[in-house]
Amino acid sequence: MMPTATEPNHYKDAMKAPDSADWKAACDIEMKKLRERNCWTVVKRTDIPKGTRVMGGRWTFKYKRDETGALSKVSHRSRNVTKGFTQIKNVHYFESFAPVASFVTLRLVFALTALPNFHVNHYDVSVAFIESDLDESTPPVYCECAEGYEDPREYAYLLHKSLYGMIQSPRAWYQLWCTICTSFGLQKLVTDGCVHVKYVNNKKTKQQKPKINLNDLARHLTPLPVHDRIYPDCPHDTAILIVVTYVDDNLAFSNCETMRHQFAAHCNKRVRFNDEGPARWYLGTQYDRDPITGAVSASQELYINKLLARWHMSDCNPTKIPCKLDEILTLLQQVPATPDPALLRDYKELIGSLLFLQTLHDPRDQLDRISSRTIHDQSRRATHGRCEKGTAIPSISQESTSSMVRYRQRPAGHYPRLRRRFLR
Repeated sequence: MMPTATEPNHYKDAMKAPDSADWKAACDIEMKKLRERNCWTVVKRTDIPKGTRVMGGRWTFKYKRDETGALSKVSHRSRNVTKGFTQIKNVHYFESFAPVASFVTLRLVFALTALPNFHVNHYDVSVAFIESDLDESTPPVYCECAEGYEDPREYAYLLHKSLYGMIQSPRAWYQLWCTICTSFGLQKLVTDGCVHVKYVNNKKTKQQKPKINLNDLARHLTPLPVHDRIYPDCPHDTAILIVVTYVDDNLAFSNCETMRHQFAAHCNKRVRFNDEGPARWYLGTQYDRDPITGAVSASQELYINKLLARWHMSDCNPTKIPCKLDEILTLLQQVPATPDPALLRDYKELIGSLLFLQTLHDPRDQLDRISSRTIHDQSRRATHGRCEKGTAIPSISQESTSSMVRYRQRPAGHYPRLRRRFLR
């Protein structure tokens, strides 16, 4: 059945949709995963201690699309999530955070692939959050039964695993993931807790402790003949594996395919570690590598096009910059006492989308222009859309050189207003 134009918001809406059979099949697959992992025990509500809060739950539905926006082979995805906003801190959980690598780290890892014989692969952990157990120091956690299955009026779930939607789930998954990486010999970076590295000597004739500096990686690697290699597919004297984590999406950067496969096999002993192949799309960004020159490019054209369509600016006239470089911004003289809440919400959504867009590029460039406009003038929001439409096609490019990462952006000193802000 062809999917409808919009995704259902509730279980009842999904069951009334023309493709209800596909949504029902997606729900059955999700429930099978949860039951196989012993995520809960079904208990009667009469057996729950009085005064115990039963956390709510709901179904979420999503069409799975590829990088071009087309529907994938298995297009219908559903997930049973909890309403974590009903949890109470220091009662149902103590700490919470999500493992998110910085975009500076992501840019560095993809730039490293410009070096010869280095590749980056994308790995996805299937239902990562439910792989981790709940903290035994917290009281028992109860959740409503999934709609369409057990009767929620008579039964509830006594949870054993962290489900999606629970506030402590990302932290529990991160602790499990660190244990998996450490057991393989990876070390967590002090500067970024979402990056694990492993350096292994690859030289047979001379055992030495690898000394690696990621800022100048090319100068620390020496080519080796095949007969002197421990890993035949690693052409350097040091085999390198760098694992970057963004919640449950992982990037494995390495110059040794054997060590990368060993790491994947090690992870599969504990979780379902799916190899998505070379990283082409990651967090809405397209990455390409020229096999001849080694040049790596990153483009957010698809995200920009979606942003323009969201704000009905696909047909607007493009411009290179949102304002004149020498323009002096002043505060509004007449600020509305009660601004329109809908307009204010839309404007904040637009600025948030633009701030996310600038994370791939040099933050000193777009951040200065966007934040200045945000502070001084909320009436010229269409200007940003014209700017991004004019810059949608170009992308950041990094060529293979002996010296690490050379970008062509200007330093912060070229931006007087930004320089003053740094000096405050």
